[in-house]
Amino acid sequence: MNTTSVKITFGLYASIKDDAALDTSGIQEQPFSSASDVKKGAIAGCPYITLEPDYWLLDGTYKFMPDVDPRVGIMSANMSDGSGNFDAPPILKISFSEPHSIGGITLKFAEYSGDYCNSLALIYRNAAGAVIASDVYDPSGISFSSERAVDGFQAIEITFLSTNRPFRYFRLTGVDFGNLITFTKVDIKSASVVQQVDPISTVNSIDTFELDLWSSEAAFSIINPTGDYAQLHNKQPIEVTETIDGEDIYIGRFYLDEWENKTENVIHFRCFDAMGVLDSIPYLGGIIDGRSVKSELDRILGDTGFQYEIDDALAAIPLRGLIPICSCREALHQVVFAIGAYITCSRTSFIKIKKTVLAKDIATPDYTITKAEKGMEQSVALKTLVTGVEITSHQYAENTDATQLYNDVLAAGQQTIEFTAPMHSLTITGASIVESGSNYAVLSVPIDGIVTLVGLGYDDIAIKHGIYTSDLPAGTVKNTLSIPSATLINEDNADEACLRVYEYHQQRFWQKVKLFVSLATPGSTAEIDTLYNQKISGVVESMSIDLAGGFISQTDIIGAVA
Repeated sequence: MNTTSVKITFGLYASIKDDAALDTSGIQEQPFSSASDVKKGAIAGCPYITLEPDYWLLDGTYKFMPDVDPRVGIMSANMSDGSGNFDAPPILKISFSEPHSIGGITLKFAEYSGDYCNSLALIYRNAAGAVIASDVYDPSGISFSSERAVDGFQAIEITFLSTNRPFRYFRLTGVDFGNLITFTKVDIKSASVVQQVDPISTVNSIDTFELDLWSSEAAFSIINPTGDYAQLHNKQPIEVTETIDGEDIYIGRFYLDEWENKTENVIHFRCFDAMGVLDSIPYLGGIIDGRSVKSELDRILGDTGFQYEIDDALAAIPLRGLIPICSCREALHQVVFAIGAYITCSRTSFIKIKKTVLAKDIATPDYTITKAEKGMEQSVALKTLVTGVEITSHQYAENTDATQLYNDVLAAGQQTIEFTAPMHSLTITGASIVESGSNYAVLSVPIDGIVTLVGLGYDDIAIKHGIYTSDLPAGTVKNTLSIPSATLINEDNADEACLRVYEYHQQRFWQKVKLFVSLATPGSTAEIDTLYNQKISGVVESMSIDLAGGFISQTDIIGAVA
């Protein structure tokens, strides 16, 4: 029988992180090493193949490093010796523009390979360079928190003395200012997560996490949280890990949405993933004429702090059409639907964009779900028959129709005017345009007064594309799915999108099953035994998991008979 437990960790990522400048001159770095990636947390989601003894496994999980932007964090060029010690220990210096105080510093090492620094020295200095605190620590895992409060420092020096395994490069993937506070099964009354994907991105789901904690600490009060717990008001990330037979399985990173003290000792948290946060961040969008997917993703996510991973083939696809003013989550939805992909934040700390997979394309499934993993109760439902799919393509052509976009008093200063439809060739009186796009203009108004803004519009040339079942049995009621507002669908990709959506809806078998300690993940392909000695091959679309009650998941798999 498997032994399972859940671990909840939240990090106190203080505002001083923005003030931190990382100096790697004391590290013999690999040419692809990047302190910027460490500060942003922009780390790749898979380990790369390197020439270190007994380092990479021949199981397909280790990848060849890309030529551009590998996002490994900081990685040394010198290797530790047979005892794990460095002849020339890497030294990271962190400076700040003003003095700060923290309850500790948190370092993250190589999550995917399990390599970490197992001995390091920390020195804190004041503005004059004098040492105000120093310690030596022996980390025992890929995440380390010093848990020492230091006041009035303006520089930190970290010397990494050795690695937990011999003959390893030094790797650092994250630096945060504060302690990691961890709750385990002793504190956790209940914990559950719902993670789901839509393989064809007709919707863009938000994963949720709910937690009940027992705590006797008065500091953990919604009325007057003090100390470390006060930081939870600021949507700090909460990381969830399940331990199965001693091995940690990362569930995901979530952000606090609701906090309720049910009693003085029982605290309820409701959290959502990155998509929930992005749903509240506006994006001004605009006309896109050939810009690559990667360029648009960088625009959408650039100022949000969220990192993403996408296959090179998908990243290079050119986009044509319009993203209206919307949330960042809605903008991502438009992009991934247009390129035949979907978004998942399941089992990762960043946003993954993956290519749509249909049951007919599955040669070898990611998981074969055995009878030992399944509960006795299971059911198979037949999804509603879709007999046709219609998707409207959009082509935006400039016209010469003038529209008065604003004509009223504006206060002096910088003002942003948002448009209800895309515009071009803007003209203005009473102010100047300092920045503009198809959907907005940023104005500089010298004095309070009347401002008139005029623009020319676009014609939306909309064409309906469709695919329909031609051999319906007599008496079958037609059921056509219509998608009119995918504004990055154009004449070039409309037919492909229609076929993709149509073929997905021909996968009508909906397997609902309870799984015990299954490592299948939402978005993964799976083959599972079903009723009448048949097998269903498809995609795991939803898992509702009891994390504190044995890692039992109510799972939905959509597919076809294998």
